[in-house]
Amino acid sequence: MKVNRFCSLGILLVIIFLTSGCFGSGSHNPFQDLFRLSLEEEKKLSQMILEEIRKQKQLVRDPYIQQYVEDVGQRIVAQIGPQPFHYNFYVLNDPNINAFAIPAGHIFIYSGLFNMLDNESELAGVLCHEIAHSVARHIAQQIEKASKLTLPTLAAIMAGAMLGGGGEATEAVIAGSLAGETSLMLKFSREDEEEADRLGFSYITQAGYDSCGIVRFLFKLAKEYGIMSGRLASYQSTHPEIIHRITYLETMISPSRQCWGRREESGTFRRIKARSIIETRGTQSAIKYFNQQLRDDPQDLESLYGLALSYQKARNMDEAIDILEKVIAQNPEDAEVRRDLGIVYFDAREFEKAAVYLEEATAAMPEDVVCLYYLGRAYEEKGELDKSLEAYKQVIVLEPRYFFVYRNLGLIYDRKGLYAQSHDNLGIYFELQGERDKALFHFKKAQELYEKYSKEAERIEKKIKELSREGIVDHHR
Repeated sequence: MKVNRFCSLGILLVIIFLTSGCFGSGSHNPFQDLFRLSLEEEKKLSQMILEEIRKQKQLVRDPYIQQYVEDVGQRIVAQIGPQPFHYNFYVLNDPNINAFAIPAGHIFIYSGLFNMLDNESELAGVLCHEIAHSVARHIAQQIEKASKLTLPTLAAIMAGAMLGGGGEATEAVIAGSLAGETSLMLKFSREDEEEADRLGFSYITQAGYDSCGIVRFLFKLAKEYGIMSGRLASYQSTHPEIIHRITYLETMISPSRQCWGRREESGTFRRIKARSIIETRGTQSAIKYFNQQLRDDPQDLESLYGLALSYQKARNMDEAIDILEKVIAQNPEDAEVRRDLGIVYFDAREFEKAAVYLEEATAAMPEDVVCLYYLGRAYEEKGELDKSLEAYKQVIVLEPRYFFVYRNLGLIYDRKGLYAQSHDNLGIYFELQGERDKALFHFKKAQELYEKYSKEAERIEKKIKELSREGIVDHHR
């Protein structure tokens, strides 16, 4: 029996929780008081799990996929009232079909999930269900059950998780451990699933989505791939009894509604799906896929769009430019295509043309962070540093954690002889990258260069103290 390496992460977090010193020393088992954990302690736990996820999986690199899922998720969260945590949404670059939640409001989907989705309502249905698990504290309850695991079982699962399923013997140990402990941390009960479906159904309707979305998604899982297929192993392990869930959900939908045969693809969703196909399948496979789609419908603009982005990623800029210009000719008001053509021209080092298209796109989409970032880079390459600075500053206003921009700001300030600002921004860049030592180096340089007792110097001093404390905690952890 082959066990997905990532499936063991759920139990691995128990090991982290048990062996961590963040709850202090002593013999008390924190699982016994799980529901009395402070918000700060649960946040610490979630950060430790996030660190493990980042070690084992990569997020998709395309910022538009991440932002799209984040926007859909936040639209849903806005309907559920005050919550103890800020919800965050992530897309992991993995061709399998899976979605899950971890403590403190962190929701994950695999990029392979997009292959099963036909519209935004189906994506919303999946996210609603995971949000509901988080709101109902089902994940916390599963962690509490895991306190019953024996130390030998914990050791076996830790070894299997850290080795990544290296070999049949390791896989057998993991499989046996999971079976012996009734797959703790991997399966929700029928009652949990029903509650998550009830809450999720309420969220999706309040957010204005088609309530049939989750039913259609589950039906496709059951019909097209089979409940026990390998591709569904990870999702099925954490979301059992799919057929039962379909039947249960159908009872909540008005008898006058017909979920089957409905198809409502928006242009935005199809473009995000195209981007996901490129990320998940790789450039050559994506090129073949979109060419096949175009053989069936040569005028399909979204397939042309996907093909152009595939060529861009394959560094075939001439083909990408040719296709995107054809798309614009058919739809001249499409600001997204103008943005992408501007980015392709930038990659082709045709900075004048890049700036023209990016300026037009920014005028139509003033809050598109990536568009603004590339416009700033185009200005920077043209030597128009003041215009570049303005574009980069606007990026920070819209998205303060867009870490790329701080490196560009640091380099521009260096070129302008503003060395304190240069080190300041490079410090932020490395801090957001998780490179504490490099961040401290640049912050200390900035502190030396800023005027003493200025607001900037005081802010930098606080940041240095904060990062220094984190270093002490890491050293003793």
